[in-house]
Amino acid sequence: MLPRIFCCLALMLLAGTATAGPWAREKGGVFLSFSEERDHDGNSYTGLYGEYGLNARDTLGFELGHSNAGETSAMLWWQRALDRGEGPNRFTVSTGIGALQRDGEVVPMAQMGASWGRGLDSVPLLNRLPRGGWLAVDARLKIVAQMKDQAQLAD
Repeated sequence: MLPRIFCCLALMLLAGTATAGPWAREKGGVFLSFSEERDHDGNSYTGLYGEYGLNARDTLGFELGHSNAGETSAMLWWQRALDRGEGPNRFTVSTGIGALQRDGEVVPMAQMGASWGRGLDSVPLLNRLPRGGWLAVDARLKIVAQMKDQAQLAD
């Protein structure tokens, strides 16, 4: 148990500062995240997420995921900052394309989104932290093509 705690602490100390939602990744900057989720009912989800800064306003990203229900998804997305990165508020829009595979059938998937964020570096105590923290609101709409039902598959 103790080696696991030390390993987790070491990984936390090695991690760089992460920004969320409407903050664009700096040019050439990379962010990767691996996640594993599991609940008491035995449901699970494994995901890989990545971002790459194309320039000061554009970020390219991907999301890969797999659930124990046999569903696999892949999404490639692009995010554009609508502001010049000045002032406390940040605004972005994003769009993406991908595919969803379930029960041997692959269907196209698309998404669009918008984000607003505000730095909290003017809040007492938070101004002592690097970047002072943030508040972000992200809205995303994912559209997946209709899958064939069992009657259509039998034809």
